[in-house]
Amino acid sequence: MKDDGPGGAAATAELIGHEAAEAAFEATLSRGRLPHGWLLTGPPGVGKATLAYRMARRLLAAPEELAHCQDPASAVFRMVAGRHHPDLKIIDEPINPEGRRLKTSIPVDLVRQRLDELHRTAARGGRRVLLIDPTVDLGPSTANALLKTLEEPPDGLVVILVAQSYVRLPATVASRCARLRLRPLPAAQVAAAVRRRQPAITAECAAQLAELARGSIGRALELERLDWPTEYGRLVVALGQGGGQVLAVADSLLRLAGKGGVLEAARLLGDVLRRAAHVASGRPPACPLVADEAALLARLPGAASLDRCVALWDKLARSAAEADQLNLDPLQTLVGIVHGLATEPARAGGGSRP
Repeated sequence: MKDDGPGGAAATAELIGHEAAEAAFEATLSRGRLPHGWLLTGPPGVGKATLAYRMARRLLAAPEELAHCQDPASAVFRMVAGRHHPDLKIIDEPINPEGRRLKTSIPVDLVRQRLDELHRTAARGGRRVLLIDPTVDLGPSTANALLKTLEEPPDGLVVILVAQSYVRLPATVASRCARLRLRPLPAAQVAAAVRRRQPAITAECAAQLAELARGSIGRALELERLDWPTEYGRLVVALGQGGGQVLAVADSLLRLAGKGGVLEAARLLGDVLRRAAHVASGRPPACPLVADEAALLARLPGAASLDRCVALWDKLARSAAEADQLNLDPLQTLVGIVHGLATEPARAGGGSRP
């Protein structure tokens, strides 16, 4: 899941809760010894891409534009948001022209093309920026091309790399970059941001979304789009009814996940497992999503103990990753995990628990 939010990170002016990270960037910039590579890390949806585009606007702004470069009405903001600033090149979703499907890794030719374009004199006489916000892995050849640029950067070129959690980033590339770590935001801050962007949402619903999102405004807004608090309640009730609902629950998860496929469905099911684990450990969630949520979770046959929840969590993460990488049947993969939640685990010697 990208952390762009509505309208995309390139068009988002507001940065919430990461003022310290931006101040660290500004302090480095003011000292005149600007690293040629920057790596932004943190949980999905927390605001990494938003900060990356703010950094790009700051680097590309002419001296007379600095005071208002983050204003959506400014020329540099509009050019960056429209992806037509001559000194900014962006690599995010590498589409294969044949069939319009995502490539499995960023093509090295694409990176070389963008770098060749940026090696020329800056069109506006200032810095040049390559912003990489990958949806897929870099790939060995691409990583090597990027590493060479970071080791021998042309004057005025800055590479900003957004480290998505689902993308494998070579240590050699990461070590050549200054790092800005973005932390999860407090739940109250997430809830307030959700209500500012979606005024029709009630305070109760915003608090529920914030608890589920675990510090990510982008994730909270995505869950609101899915109406996940309501769907979550339905799934928990269905899971408590036993094995007869396994297929229906798995199918519902995939329907909600949409283009996110088995990985997104696993994230949604992970919300159920995480909250069931809290109940099993004697620490029910502070913000219930449905009436009698703790009692409903406690009745899940396969999540009666913390050990069992942890085992199912490990299986969920492993199975979803394998299904995605090997193109396995997502429904069959989810059925196996859901079955573990909806039914009693077998004893070591066979049979079910009494």
